[in-house]
Amino acid sequence: MKSELYEELLSKDDYFALWNRKNTTPLPQDVMDAMYDKYTEKYEALSRDSFRCQNTHCSTPHSPLTLHHIKSQRNDGKDVAKNMVTVCDVCHKRYERAKGPLTFAKDAEHLHKRIRGRTFQLFRAADRKAQWKKVKKLLKKFRKTLRKEGFQMSLEEYLDQRDVDFDLRQIIMIISEK
Repeated sequence: MKSELYEELLSKDDYFALWNRKNTTPLPQDVMDAMYDKYTEKYEALSRDSFRCQNTHCSTPHSPLTLHHIKSQRNDGKDVAKNMVTVCDVCHKRYERAKGPLTFAKDAEHLHKRIRGRTFQLFRAADRKAQWKKVKKLLKKFRKTLRKEGFQMSLEEYLDQRDVDFDLRQIIMIISEK
């Protein structure tokens, strides 16, 4: 993605004027509207993040930028600004290939509350085996705690109190979203 296109919000006419349309058939108006809406959402996310990689451990801040979907598109994540965060190409590829985490600053008020101060890491199935007995045991204890305390606690608060390690926490959070 060329972030130069997003440095200034273009009008719909200016946006489509950039296209070389000599040898193409005209697009239907509803398709053009959808494409322009997607462009404005991307512009909103990039400008909100000040055109900088939001990964706090970024070692290549001058790499080209891309947008990472917080809830992936393959899991019905939408193309809306609140579901996107700006990261550089290097950080995004490292994350998608399960080679490194994405960590977002705790004090970054412009980021969505679900990712602020969090670290995300993908694991290849061959590298990790889920500790299903531990997961099942922790979730069972959590349900008992909820019944005792009258549903006053979130799963994240419960895991924080128990000092659950990062890998196990990620597995539990993924399961609980389903």
